[in-house]
Amino acid sequence: MRYFTIIVLLVLVPVFVMAQASGGQIRRTNKSNAHRVDGSNMKPSIETSNPAKQSRAKIPLFKVISERDKTCELIATETDACISRMTKGKYVIPSKVRGFTVISIGYNAFRNCNLESIIIPNTIKSIDDEAFRGCKSLKTIIIPDQIEYIGNKAFMECHSLTKVSLPSNLKNINPYCFMDCKSLSIISIPNGVLSIGNSAFALCESLKSISIPSSVELINNYAFRGCTNLKSVTLSSDKCSFKDNCFENIHPYAILYLVNVKENLYKYKQMNKNFSNIIEK
Repeated sequence: MRYFTIIVLLVLVPVFVMAQASGGQIRRTNKSNAHRVDGSNMKPSIETSNPAKQSRAKIPLFKVISERDKTCELIATETDACISRMTKGKYVIPSKVRGFTVISIGYNAFRNCNLESIIIPNTIKSIDDEAFRGCKSLKTIIIPDQIEYIGNKAFMECHSLTKVSLPSNLKNINPYCFMDCKSLSIISIPNGVLSIGNSAFALCESLKSISIPSSVELINNYAFRGCTNLKSVTLSSDKCSFKDNCFENIHPYAILYLVNVKENLYKYKQMNKNFSNIIEK
């Protein structure tokens, strides 16, 4: 009997050990197969949610202006313009970011972005210096009437920008604001603007006509210098001061039309060095 027991153990133990080994191998093989893609040893792609990465891609950079009023402005850094992730197409600026109302577009915020169209919400009150500068693909921009301030060089070098209607609440067109906008052919200056700054429209080669409303009191140095296709200028202001070079190097056959100008008629006629003819209306 003792010998029979020994024989049984000698037979069954190796079988049990082999079964355990085989079972372990099966489990490892199944586990390994779960990570294979097309017979390779690559792990399958798993989509994971990364809130930080997602918010960075969808939510523009912003700076709090007032915690009490819950207001902020869009901003940019040297390495990350707030819309630099957009390559082309249309961008609608959000009216709110994480509970803060966007009331300003900050310095350099859109500089050199490759966008064709930007829509500004009616919460925005100001556009800072060099904000919609060097956007060479920008063709259109809708600027709401409640905007009161557009900074220096804000749209400078936007070579594809063709048409701009300035907001009715704007008081000053700041220096270099639209300089070198080569495709700009239509610009509407609202009655209420008081001044046109240095080189504000310089080198706008496609601009053919401009109407300056009665509210304008100052046209500064080189304001329209180098607008080589500017053939018609209509001036309706009777109290406007201007620099001698403000219309330097415009079209050689440009005409200045004076509308309801009486008091300073003689002064305006001194602009004849820039115009081939001056006509009273």
